[in-house]
Amino acid sequence: MRSPVRGVAARIWRSVGLVAMVSAGAQAQASAAQRDSSVFVAIVRSLAVDSAYQRAGGVQFDPQPPVDPDEWTAGDSASTPEVVKVINWRRGVLRELGVRIGGAKRPVACAGIMNPYSPDDLHRGCPKDEKLVASIGVPRDTTAPGSAARRLTTTMVAVLEIGPYGFSVLYFDYTLEATASGWKVVNRHLGRFVE
Repeated sequence: MRSPVRGVAARIWRSVGLVAMVSAGAQAQASAAQRDSSVFVAIVRSLAVDSAYQRAGGVQFDPQPPVDPDEWTAGDSASTPEVVKVINWRRGVLRELGVRIGGAKRPVACAGIMNPYSPDDLHRGCPKDEKLVASIGVPRDTTAPGSAARRLTTTMVAVLEIGPYGFSVLYFDYTLEATASGWKVVNRHLGRFVE
């Protein structure tokens, strides 16, 4: 027969173990959220001052992370509870930074810019005014294991350009480096063009 004291002790140790696992998971989640916030702000600031985006009234920002270019549609991306939290938090950050918030979804009846202009057919749903909207992905850690000298992260950034003549989307991979004052953009690589 098992001792009642042993059974209680085993349950306590299991509880302590569960609390430690939950605590470690919560710390990892908080760390990932903190990195997302710092990286997000660094990219917003970089794009807001980039002269390439000063036409059309400057760039607007969509708080929703972009979808993969192979799966890009005019609809919403997955809205899990985690994504909803990210979107709500990012919307607040964009308001605090004083930048314009826009939607990076294209109208269904707006063809790409490479199609011959057809205002009564292919381009009938395109907006009258041109706009640029950036959507910033969730950061991915790219630091090599054991490499403490340089901490890097990458993130996908989609820039939608849309106007009366159609739309195009440029997908960039941004590389950022952790510095004493926060994350700094060190490279921007054009990954793909979609229209």
